[in-house]
Amino acid sequence: MIFSPEFGKAQAAGEFKFGMVPILKVDDEQISESAAILRFIGKLSGLYPEDPIAALKVDEIVDAWENPQAPITFTFLPGKFGVEKEKFDEKEKKRVRKFINDKVLPEFITILEKHLAKNKTKG
Repeated sequence: MIFSPEFGKAQAAGEFKFGMVPILKVDDEQISESAAILRFIGKLSGLYPEDPIAALKVDEIVDAWENPQAPITFTFLPGKFGVEKEKFDEKEKKRVRKFINDKVLPEFITILEKHLAKNKTKG
């Protein structure tokens, strides 16, 4: 997450399509959302499959990251999820981040590793 006075001003001025980063500028157009940007770059570089089933498998992995990413995002932006900053103090933030680090991420990585091992080079 980016937190600086410049970012805050740009965000408040509505310079980011959905109010967040990442963004990618292509010609004069601003493109946002990580997965969309990853797919675009993958297609440009020839790393994104043309076969629809292979592309579906790539998308599955890219989109699966949303599951552990959401609680991480919450710890940076609790107000966007309806939690008052006063109720989500530094102690609570550390507790939640430790839980994510100790439980959420290892579970996700275990599932991902099993999936990758099962599919080997097939996607």
